[in-house]
Amino acid sequence: MMNLFNTYIFKKQDFNNFSTRILLMLIFTLFLGFFSSCNQDQKQTSDSSEMKFEKLASDQTGIQFNNQLKETEEENVLIYDGFYTGAGTAILDVNNDGLQDVFFVSNQNAEKLYLNKGQFKFEDISKAAGIEGGNEWTAGVAIADVNSDGYDDIYVCCHMFLDPEKRRNKLYINNQNNTFTERAKEFGLDDPGFSIHAAFFDYDLDGDLDVYVVNQPPNHNETRNPIMSKGIPDYQYSDHLYRNEGNGKFINVTEAAGVQNFAFGLSVTIGDFFNDGYPDIYIANDYDYGDFLYVNNGNGTFQNVSTLAMKHISNFSMGADAADINNDGWLDIFVADMTPEDHYRNKTNMSAMSPETFWKFANSGHNFQYMFNTLQLNQGNGLFSEIGLMAGVAKTDWSWSVLFSDFDLDGFKDLYITNGILRDIRNRDFISYAFDAFKNKKTSNLEIIEKGPSMPLSNYMYRNDGLLHFDNMSAKWGLEDKSFSQGASYGDLDNDGDVDLIVNNMNQDAFIYKNLATDHKTGNFLRLQLESKQKNHKSFGARALIYYGENKMQIAELYNTRGYMSCSEPILTFGLDKIENVDSLIVRWPSGKTLQLKNVKVNSVLK
Repeated sequence: MMNLFNTYIFKKQDFNNFSTRILLMLIFTLFLGFFSSCNQDQKQTSDSSEMKFEKLASDQTGIQFNNQLKETEEENVLIYDGFYTGAGTAILDVNNDGLQDVFFVSNQNAEKLYLNKGQFKFEDISKAAGIEGGNEWTAGVAIADVNSDGYDDIYVCCHMFLDPEKRRNKLYINNQNNTFTERAKEFGLDDPGFSIHAAFFDYDLDGDLDVYVVNQPPNHNETRNPIMSKGIPDYQYSDHLYRNEGNGKFINVTEAAGVQNFAFGLSVTIGDFFNDGYPDIYIANDYDYGDFLYVNNGNGTFQNVSTLAMKHISNFSMGADAADINNDGWLDIFVADMTPEDHYRNKTNMSAMSPETFWKFANSGHNFQYMFNTLQLNQGNGLFSEIGLMAGVAKTDWSWSVLFSDFDLDGFKDLYITNGILRDIRNRDFISYAFDAFKNKKTSNLEIIEKGPSMPLSNYMYRNDGLLHFDNMSAKWGLEDKSFSQGASYGDLDNDGDVDLIVNNMNQDAFIYKNLATDHKTGNFLRLQLESKQKNHKSFGARALIYYGENKMQIAELYNTRGYMSCSEPILTFGLDKIENVDSLIVRWPSGKTLQLKNVKVNSVLK
């Protein structure tokens, strides 16, 4: 069975037809069913009562960052829909010293880069590093070794302004001395679209990193203009795919690759969702246009199969992430929406969905879309089953970033969700007031905006119970702070084996949460820092599989763009509960080659 499993799960296949691939995927299900049933029949045994996060103060860490947003008559949510969408975070290793550093994006102010000095002490090197930026409106960030010199580079997305020169994305190349030089134009990555997020990955498996850039129109009303209604996308609004030519240049292959589109994209998630060795793309789109699930055809092109693979999706899709939540060998997908959990906010802030709009899009070939979070359980046959309500994660208010990681190290991926919008612009009383004010034409934009209710909300932390259900542990784990949080990243900032959290807040200091899982010995772990001598040094796209205990298994894929506008550490962490030895570890490299190790010690970092 092991050899057959390796053949079908890890061997690169050249499938150019989606329907043909579904038939072969049925074979995968037969071999994975045994492991899946064993995993799902066993409840978790670890005691999470000692699990906790500790919020560290800025005077303790040295991180003093606040995504301070200033509303003016010219710059506000009435002029630009995305004014409150926030900014991202990233975890990277600037100087290859083994300590994870922290990067924050600021919408209106300078970006910040903090060098990790150890023991949760950080030094602000932003100005000296040359990454503070200019007068752009910046949003998302992606981290990758773009020039293949072994050092992390920083790619920052710009949007909002109508002047395309102010929207050109920034690429900060690492000079290997804690400084960076902006070289986006030189590399062909100064995308002038309304960019919100980006992900580096090797879509054509040629050994170097390509990049997918999520763009969106400046306002969602653009989706209703006459050109768009005829299905003709405006190129500056389309997402863009750039192919790495391997010579320091990227070329735009959007149309040729079949990903030219038009929607209000907010996040990109990369993963091999069909277990054929090729990375696929999931795009979460806000408003009426459905999400895109681009299956990689293996020949340089993609096909959107969202309506074939998913029966329904979220309506206001925000951030997304992918992980194997039930340890059956297939990546599942979570997408955040914006439905409140409590009755009061649900009635005051959210109007009912329009049946006319719903059926207009459904009858035109789009997915059914419902206004709640969706958890798409991968069935291993090319199809997904949506289980968000059953899993207890469907309603988390105005959510942004979502992150899967085994925070308590019990062997199952937990779920963290950021939450909150600076002003409740969908509050019904506020909408009524604003409508009257516009009609009377006696009130300025700023005066109208200042009447908008502002209510900070708690972020959510859900513990995976191993039975396709999640328990809300936000308060018990010390994560109940109220905020307007958007971007978030995870990474082991103190090298103790568990992953910590950083959160980018609007008009509030950033959150730095230390994970106390290993301090309280809630579970054992195995961490994999995969490295390659090829151009893809961090081995983006590598997949690791572990077998342990009584017929238990886990998989994880190495991609760092996760959640919303953000990047997490490029290291794989497996929680192992009380297991003291991993029977077998198999790594499938992006090239398709595999490495197998036996009897791997736990509580270690393999490189």
